[in-house]
Amino acid sequence: MQDVYTLCELAGPLTIDERVELENMLSRECVSSLPALFTLAAIRGELRESRLECTCILRNKHDQILTVIALIYAPYGNFIEINTRSLGKRCLDILNIIVKIVRNLTLNYEVNTIFVDNARIVDMLVQELPLDRYCVLIPLVLDLEDHSNEEIDLGKEIINHDSYRIDILDESYHQQVQFLMSMWSQFHVKVSLYTLKHGIPLGAFHREKLVGYLSTYVTLPECWLLASLFVHPDHRRRGIGSKLLHSMIKLANGKTKRLVAAVDLLNIDARRFYLRHRFKPIYRAQHSLTLRPPF
Repeated sequence: MQDVYTLCELAGPLTIDERVELENMLSRECVSSLPALFTLAAIRGELRESRLECTCILRNKHDQILTVIALIYAPYGNFIEINTRSLGKRCLDILNIIVKIVRNLTLNYEVNTIFVDNARIVDMLVQELPLDRYCVLIPLVLDLEDHSNEEIDLGKEIINHDSYRIDILDESYHQQVQFLMSMWSQFHVKVSLYTLKHGIPLGAFHREKLVGYLSTYVTLPECWLLASLFVHPDHRRRGIGSKLLHSMIKLANGKTKRLVAAVDLLNIDARRFYLRHRFKPIYRAQHSLTLRPPF
């Protein structure tokens, strides 16, 4: 017997009933799904200066939601978020529908990032999209209930050690953040200036010069999503990245359950860094596609 699927495409804001239904689904998924985290934040209006442009909902014959595909407009780039539940063995039809939706969205909208929570979808997208322009991101997660850093004291000046200090930043550091992150890429400049304004930004200073940066994209009770950990090339291998991360962990303790970092699959050093700090790969196969630098 052939399965029957229903696709509903919603443009613009959701109704109250649609929002409640999607929030209930995504809240259960977001502790283990980067796309669900982003989509949930967009639905709740917690992605500042961003909007939910289009939402595609795929249901089975029992009216259960199988997949939610969201197109999110943000000042630093536009995102497609693909959220899937367990699709079972007979899922080729569903995967084909998902890929068709994504292909149409990339044709009709300017999209530079695709977050995917299913490796099989990535395999199919490779055949449909020009992935020489994309890289694969993997989410690594730190459960804060299993992690403690009592040696770090809170305060405006969080760490002052070995001539480096870590401070909480505000928008007055706009030019310093812009200059530092321009050593990485223009995309990360945009992301960092957004997180400087709307996230929880930390800076590492050496003789009053900003030499390191770490902030958050999204801060939810379920998860904080980390963004743009970067250290000036002349100041690497001195533990600055670890100090920034430890400071963020201290700030997050008691405010959220987990920290999530999205790491380039090919960036072996970054993966080792987060794994060394007790971050773990998410239990289910999941990748993200985003434009390769320079953007």
